[in-house]
Amino acid sequence: MTLVNKCNNFITLSCSLKFIQHFVFLKKETAPHSVQAQSAFIGFFSTGHCIDFYSTSLKCHVLLLFDPNGQPISFIVIEVLCQRVGYDFTMRRIGDARKQPAQEQALLLYARRALRNHSGPGYNGTMSSYEIFALKYAGPSTSSGAFIMWMKDWERIVERCFFLWCIKGQGRTVVVDAGVGPQLAAQRELPGYVSPAAMLERLGAAPEQVKHVILTHMHWDHMSGIELFPSATFYVQEQEFRFWTQDPIAKRAPFRHVSDDVSIRNLASLEGTEKLRLLHGDTEILPGIECLLSPGHTVALQTVAVNTAKGKAIIASDCGHSFRNIKEGWPSVLITDLVAWMKSFDRIKAGASSVELIFPGHDTGLADDYPEIEEGITRPA
Repeated sequence: MTLVNKCNNFITLSCSLKFIQHFVFLKKETAPHSVQAQSAFIGFFSTGHCIDFYSTSLKCHVLLLFDPNGQPISFIVIEVLCQRVGYDFTMRRIGDARKQPAQEQALLLYARRALRNHSGPGYNGTMSSYEIFALKYAGPSTSSGAFIMWMKDWERIVERCFFLWCIKGQGRTVVVDAGVGPQLAAQRELPGYVSPAAMLERLGAAPEQVKHVILTHMHWDHMSGIELFPSATFYVQEQEFRFWTQDPIAKRAPFRHVSDDVSIRNLASLEGTEKLRLLHGDTEILPGIECLLSPGHTVALQTVAVNTAKGKAIIASDCGHSFRNIKEGWPSVLITDLVAWMKSFDRIKAGASSVELIFPGHDTGLADDYPEIEEGITRPA
């Protein structure tokens, strides 16, 4: 039995174990592996479980096989040969990584990571799943609507708030963005300011014990509170870090307006130590938590994909200041690379389980429209 539906011009297949066993035997003339390998597959199927997902990186379906303890043991790549409903596809086995060439080892490692991150139905091994909390540390501030929606709503007055995020689960606490420290908050006259440290304490998280802080980008309102996390390792894209610490353009007035020299120097002082990890593109920080390169607002902003009980959620930070930015695919006024931003919109929409699970950086709805856990703290996912 198969369930077949069209999705973005590809065929999405959810296959029962009985069908897969039957298919391996009936279609063996199109499969490049031996009868012995087929028999080994049946052994896997009879003792374990499988799930199917569509890999946007590999551009194909990957059928993951794992034992009753949730350990991945093999996978099959299903190559779609036509864009119509039917069985016109072949199956290619990649088995034990220890017996495979380097390229196949890399593919198997990719599948294992995908298995850890899988949040759909059908997975009955262990999966890392987290809760996401939005912590409002300041706001609301007001501005023209054109600040939030580039070149629109000039005459509207709109509000925005300032957030950091806390991801909790699996015995871990991960903070996304560091907010603003008290001294800079006073200098910038942030309305409604509460120290990010105090906000985390309301959630039962001691900031001095936080081990992981992801900095989505290096604007003042997202990273100048790094001194509040003395035990943390900070994760930032190297391209973002190099721009703000080394590129002379970063010293020009428009960029200095959105940055803080003291905080940048403090972060730069950590280079070469275990307290600063410079990332190169998409990077899994912990099982179920992945930084995604999403430039546009800044040179190398990163969003954060998180496995939750609701599905794959993405903390978009300022890839969208508001929900409206994300839903309409329209940026805010603070643009570094407009073309890159459009591509980042497409990417985060494709990566999240639904657009409702993409959370922007400054929307007042984050504080108003979700269950309040403590004063100023909500749980979007």
